[in-house]
Amino acid sequence: SKPTRIRKPLSNSKPLARSTMDEINPTILKTTIEAIPMLSEENFSSWRTRITALFKLGGVKDQMINGEPALEDTNNTILCAIIIAKLSTTTHNNVVNSSNEDNAIELWKAISKRFISSEPSNRARVYNQFTNISFDVSNIEKFITEVRASLVKMEDVGIKIEDDIVTYDLLKRLPASLDNIKQAITHSKDAEDIKPSTLLDHLEIHMNELKVSASVNKLEVTTMYTEKNKKCSPGKHNPLANHPADRCWFDANKANAPWARRLDSNVCSLSTFSSTSPSSFILDSGSTSHMVADRKLFTHLDKDERGLINTSCGSNTLEIEGKGTISVCFKNKPLLLHNVLLVPKITVNLLSLHQLLIEKFNVQFDTNKFSVNKNNETILEVHYHNSLPLIEFESAKHRSHLSQAEQLHKSLGHVSYSRIRNKLGITIKPPSVCKACAISKVTRATYKHRSSRASRPFEELHLDLIGPIGPISHKNHKYILTIVDGNTRFCSAIPIKAKSDVFSVLTFVVDSEAKRLGYYPSIIHSDRGTEFVNASLEEYCRKNLIRQRYSNAYTPQQNGLAERFNRTILESLRTIFYDSGLRRSLWNEVLSACMLTLNQIPSHKSKKSPYELFKGQAIPLDFFHPIGNPVVVYSHQRKTKLDPRGELGRLIGFDAELKCYRILLDNGHILDTKNVDFLDFEPSKTPEVDHDELFIEDKTEKTAPLVVPASEEKDAVVKEEEIDEEDPWEETSHLDTVKEEDSDQDEIDVAAALAPVEGHPEEIFIKTPEGSKRKAPFLKVVKSLYGLKQAPKNWYQTLTGWFQEIDYLPSTSDACLFIHREKNSFIFFHVDDLIVVGRPDEFEDQFLKRFPNSSAHDPDTLLGMNVSVQTDSITLAQPALIKKGLELLDMVDCKPVKTPLTPGLQLRPASDADHEAFLRLKVNFRSYTGMLNYLSCRTRPDLASAVSILSRFNQRPGIQHWKEVLHVWKYLQGTKEMGLLLKPKSSDLEDRIQFYTDATWAEDQETRLSQSGSIAFWKACPISWNSKKQKNITMLSTESEMNAQSDGEQENQWLAFLIEELWHVKLPATVFNVDNRGLVEKLKKFGSNSKTKHLDIKIKALRDKFTKGDIDVHLIPSDQMLADSLKKAAPHQSVRKLQEKCFFVF
Repeated sequence: SKPTRIRKPLSNSKPLARSTMDEINPTILKTTIEAIPMLSEENFSSWRTRITALFKLGGVKDQMINGEPALEDTNNTILCAIIIAKLSTTTHNNVVNSSNEDNAIELWKAISKRFISSEPSNRARVYNQFTNISFDVSNIEKFITEVRASLVKMEDVGIKIEDDIVTYDLLKRLPASLDNIKQAITHSKDAEDIKPSTLLDHLEIHMNELKVSASVNKLEVTTMYTEKNKKCSPGKHNPLANHPADRCWFDANKANAPWARRLDSNVCSLSTFSSTSPSSFILDSGSTSHMVADRKLFTHLDKDERGLINTSCGSNTLEIEGKGTISVCFKNKPLLLHNVLLVPKITVNLLSLHQLLIEKFNVQFDTNKFSVNKNNETILEVHYHNSLPLIEFESAKHRSHLSQAEQLHKSLGHVSYSRIRNKLGITIKPPSVCKACAISKVTRATYKHRSSRASRPFEELHLDLIGPIGPISHKNHKYILTIVDGNTRFCSAIPIKAKSDVFSVLTFVVDSEAKRLGYYPSIIHSDRGTEFVNASLEEYCRKNLIRQRYSNAYTPQQNGLAERFNRTILESLRTIFYDSGLRRSLWNEVLSACMLTLNQIPSHKSKKSPYELFKGQAIPLDFFHPIGNPVVVYSHQRKTKLDPRGELGRLIGFDAELKCYRILLDNGHILDTKNVDFLDFEPSKTPEVDHDELFIEDKTEKTAPLVVPASEEKDAVVKEEEIDEEDPWEETSHLDTVKEEDSDQDEIDVAAALAPVEGHPEEIFIKTPEGSKRKAPFLKVVKSLYGLKQAPKNWYQTLTGWFQEIDYLPSTSDACLFIHREKNSFIFFHVDDLIVVGRPDEFEDQFLKRFPNSSAHDPDTLLGMNVSVQTDSITLAQPALIKKGLELLDMVDCKPVKTPLTPGLQLRPASDADHEAFLRLKVNFRSYTGMLNYLSCRTRPDLASAVSILSRFNQRPGIQHWKEVLHVWKYLQGTKEMGLLLKPKSSDLEDRIQFYTDATWAEDQETRLSQSGSIAFWKACPISWNSKKQKNITMLSTESEMNAQSDGEQENQWLAFLIEELWHVKLPATVFNVDNRGLVEKLKKFGSNSKTKHLDIKIKALRDKFTKGDIDVHLIPSDQMLADSLKKAAPHQSVRKLQEKCFFVF
């Protein structure tokens, strides 16, 4: 026998593991896989159901859905193959990637994230698919399927819309022919059938009825032609046909007949009859609807009704362009026919026997005539014409009016259709909505609806903000926060200083009342102002289960309760101030009294006052007295035996809790007391305006209104103009002067700087203040007062004159700089703030003797800047201004950016639409660019370019410009802790002024003007910088760079002169660092050619200083140019270089 070789299995080999998917019956697995469709954007619901069945069949459903435990390798491989095979190309590209293509669980997560995740993008995609579903009369089943699938998708991704809203949306898409279904849904009992499922059930019933009707017609036709074959074939007549051979269409001998040639046309007539009359009809037993070709016969036409009509000519069809009602006359009897189809290409009008029977008409046929009856009345009685049931209707006299309703509407000046119907006395409906009428006649919706009151106090609050209010209150309040209770109509009005205080004040009030009542409100209603729509308030409401409800934009009527109380509050304040004569700056005091009294009046249909309903207690009416009532108050001050015990004052408010009064004393103090005696109250008599006098209201509270005789009005105006045109008297300081000073310093603040100045070149009188003991109606001004136009000039003259008395002489370089004769002390001042550098103690003693109400201290602030003086450096920063701007913009928590402007930005003037869109924001563009300008001029050279570019659009900003302003503030959010560092270094190079100048070339797309940027350093400290648009269009980049250097040279002359005046040193030649080789060559050797001959004056002036050694020019690489970020919207690298050179982080 043949030997057999036996191979032993390896000791370390393992049998292959059998997966759960392998255990499925192959036939069942194949059937299940084949039933799974290709996954697309439309069929996820059915796809998920079928593939989940596959998971369940393989015992891996929980693993796939929950993601754990991990699948076996075999199961994972099989499922990956099946899932990827069942993805369409679009879905595959959006779902499959390198990280999940080999992991079935990750594939399932990616598919679920795309189709059923609740991310906004996915929810928007699903909702857009639902809104794009349209109704097609010829394919109702498709509409039902798509709607049901979309409803499932919306439920999967978490879109929750009320059933009635969805149903109304779907009903709107149905044509007028389905009005019976619309009425059945919308008029259901208690609206129980207003559900999408009910609507879809009605549509399915309608669809089934159409199918049954179509099958019956088809059966009748089939029966007619299958009893015996009576059809004629082309070229041959069938003897069994119902027509004679001489009238056969298929007879070869009649191939040239006109009616035979119609076989090749698009429309096949039902008979050989042809009529040119639009009122001729043939009664047809095979037509299911009336059909006409002339649209002028219609009194009403629904153009949305579309479809096709099959003819007896094979595959030829006729297009339906509408459905409606026609009006015809037969023997002077009008007849309305409904459900008539408009088929323009039909050769003869058809009167459907089927439709007549549906409309309850009775049709009788005789040997040579037929008749149509209804309700035992003969409507038509017609004889056959050439064996055809031809009906000749008479033309209706009013047909032209009814068929051209829209033209008539426009011809009569767009009068309403109801008035046209009244005029004509006939039924007429608009064929479509008149767009011109809709736009021109639209009105605001009525707001007569009264919302039901809340069921208990503090359940619903209505909020609003009044302001800004002028003048500011004596405690600096500018706004009023109004809070109205929706149940009791109790109103609280709280004065606040800024909009940013709304959150803290509102939450404090709500928390306090919630603690008292034991529950928080359920609803807070407000407008969409940023003080109410912000993250902080949303988080607070979410935490306390409070629902926020907002009025629509430009619709204050929706918050009518708060708006009406706003009006009541302001009217009460105006009336009280007019009646009492109190200062208007006390409005915050009077406001509390107004609200307490208004809450004592019962609201509509209530016997109790809002105060009693809300607080649970009542205040007797005899507690209240008129605001402004004169009173005598018992004084608790120590007095002699003979001094009176009381003081005079006026009532300005109430304390309801302690039942006491708030009194304004004649000395200006305000106190709360119960020890009050009320005097007789005489309302202030408002003086009539004397036309011989001109009253000028002063904006300050310390000065009474000025009075100028009318005869001197002209002279007064002239004097004001003279004052304006004189040398500057309100000098503004040059900040670069401060940056030059590094000695011992002291800061002095002058209290009431303008008040101690005595004497005026002209006599000025003011009206005697109220309460003064003087009896004269006017008082002569002896000393300057705040508010007088002459006061700043007098203060400047007084102060500078005293400086010269103590040997401080004015500087030639800066009008606000004074230098001691011995050159060892300097004074820099701005209005009433002074900084002394050198010998501060000696100057302080002299100054406080001359102006005793002033104060002196080490400098910590200057012109809004924080000043920090160290032994080897000075730092300047403006964090308060940055914080204020961010708070006003509600950007305290915004995400920072790395550059002031979007790199490479090119801004253009705003279009009309863009400007109008910005105006709707109601934002003061200048305010925020003004704050940025103050920052860039003082401590932030990195903002210079951004401010220069954005300020060009102050007059007419647009949305894009505003976005860039917000971009700058986002940059400040990330760099708000940066400050300007002045840390001198000494070396041969550092002792020279270092200028960096750079420029763009024809950057502005509109004007082609260039932008210059420059920054100067001395002893390694930034002392001057600038960014501005050049004044002329340059032909070369060398010319634009030359303009920048020329401007820098002018600034250099002033800086060098100032340094020489302060320290008596002659500086070496200033170094100008440029990155344009052509400019350096022109300075070294100027040669005139066709390109540069127009650069004559400036280049020769610079070259003259260069050859004399007054300036030196160095060519540096562009990546070392510090002024690069001062000329354009620079990238982060350029901004970073400037930050490292100039700033410190505090």
